[in-house]
Amino acid sequence: MNTLSNSIGSLHFTKGFTLIEMMTTLSVLGILMSIATPSMKSFIEASRMSTVTNEIATDLFYIRSESLKRRMNVYICPIKSSSDDVCETTASVSDYTNGWLMFTDCNSNGVYDTAMTCDRDGDGTNDGFELIKVHDRLANDIRIKTSGSFRQHIGYTMSGRSTNGGNVCITIASKQSKKIIIAITGRVRIADIDNCD
Repeated sequence: MNTLSNSIGSLHFTKGFTLIEMMTTLSVLGILMSIATPSMKSFIEASRMSTVTNEIATDLFYIRSESLKRRMNVYICPIKSSSDDVCETTASVSDYTNGWLMFTDCNSNGVYDTAMTCDRDGDGTNDGFELIKVHDRLANDIRIKTSGSFRQHIGYTMSGRSTNGGNVCITIASKQSKKIIIAITGRVRIADIDNCD
């Protein structure tokens, strides 16, 4: 009996995977990854699209609230590619990819300039335009285009109404597109579209 217990006690059990089990597991994992990778890529692009669209919509809501609070027109304009704080003034250019400026507009011309035309702080002297916020340049595969009278700027009056209705179209990697529609009443809504053309 003593001999039997000694031989059972000396048995060794090894723990781990065999080579065949490991190769089978890696093969199944490789197949699952090849299925999941394309859907993950489209998920990331959809997430980027939502982020950019929400950033623009948030800035539109922000300038609308600033126009109501300050009781003057507030605008967004595209930044010139060669400068950090100058609006693009070419009528045919409507690309907001370089970023955009948000500013008060005392003389209601929709242009960010240094004209001294209003007394913002009530001290009896004219004040210049105020740069409220600057949005940085976007990634190279993101395109933001405006339509109609939004080519040079998007603005809100002191009553919270849009200076003119129009659309902002966002495209990422020439695949996914969304449109932000701004009504003349100032209402902003987002719509999914096939393309911006």
